[in-house]
Amino acid sequence: MNYKSLFASTIFFLCGSFILWDTIRQLRLNRYLREHGILTSSVITDTNLTEVREGYISQFKVTFQDQHGSLHQASFSAQDSIDECLYLVGDEILVYYDPSRPKRSATADDVDSSKGYVNKILLGLASLALGFFLLWNSLGAA
Repeated sequence: MNYKSLFASTIFFLCGSFILWDTIRQLRLNRYLREHGILTSSVITDTNLTEVREGYISQFKVTFQDQHGSLHQASFSAQDSIDECLYLVGDEILVYYDPSRPKRSATADDVDSSKGYVNKILLGLASLALGFFLLWNSLGAA
């Protein structure tokens, strides 16, 4: 039995499972917020920009007020363009939040769009397939 291949198959299977679970969880939250959430304006209070090959990733914190007047903070991340930072401190963006649990929130752009989720699902499925392939080969070699 090839233990390296068995180990690699386990890693790919776990990674693929996590990616699929996390993506499905986020899609379900988005659907819930679209149907039952409250749309409100929020103010960006902090940003952190990370350079990646395709441009930049913004990690930012926002503060928003719920229907009872309580303030809440949330953290999000989003792909920025190559030319400019789209999320600046002081800017306002729209967020959806769960009225029964305001910590469950998402940007309106994420809730209203499914872009990016297809790629995550494909990555998760590819990782699972590779994990099963390596498992099949390691058990077949025994």
